[in-house]
Amino acid sequence: MMKTEANAADFRASLAGSRDIARRQQDRFRRMSGQAKEPEDHWLRPGGMRLAGALWRPEKKGITIVFQSGHHYHLPVAALEGVRAERIFSAFIEELEDRVVVMTWDGRTTEFPSDFVLFHCEPGYRRRVEAAGRVKEESLAGRVGRRVRRIRKMKGMSLRRLAAEAGMAAANASNLETGKHEPRLETLDRVAAVLGVTVAELVAR
Repeated sequence: MMKTEANAADFRASLAGSRDIARRQQDRFRRMSGQAKEPEDHWLRPGGMRLAGALWRPEKKGITIVFQSGHHYHLPVAALEGVRAERIFSAFIEELEDRVVVMTWDGRTTEFPSDFVLFHCEPGYRRRVEAAGRVKEESLAGRVGRRVRRIRKMKGMSLRRLAAEAGMAAANASNLETGKHEPRLETLDRVAAVLGVTVAELVAR
């Protein structure tokens, strides 16, 4: 057999295997779709991020994904960078049940984890992720503010004097010390110069 014929045979076998996987998962998907539940914080429960099935829906240009909790979501193809709807052959769950595999007609695959589905489809999950990001930002602002305040007091400097020498409004200097906003680098440069320290000393963990 010529090499090209062998490659073609391998590709057909791969497609056939993927078709079988997709068919089995579609049956499971249909069974669980009837048990669909209202969105809630199911991902916080043990095994809450595990997937049960995925079904490519060409008429909707998206993938319907079911979690083992019974919750299901529709993920538009537009959320998948570099994947075109007309090239998708099937979608199924990877054997560890933690990610979706999308296969195109040329045999290429794209994978994405269950948290990707939740981030794009579940507003509650997205809010938690974004809130966690804000907490980190606030933590940095609070850390900088505490250090500015400590160093200023060690030097016997008033808040009003710090603000004046750093070219800031007194209210902004107060907000800086209380961690109410994260200052720009230019502001940190001026504050650090007035306090006789480096910016790195103000922001270091």
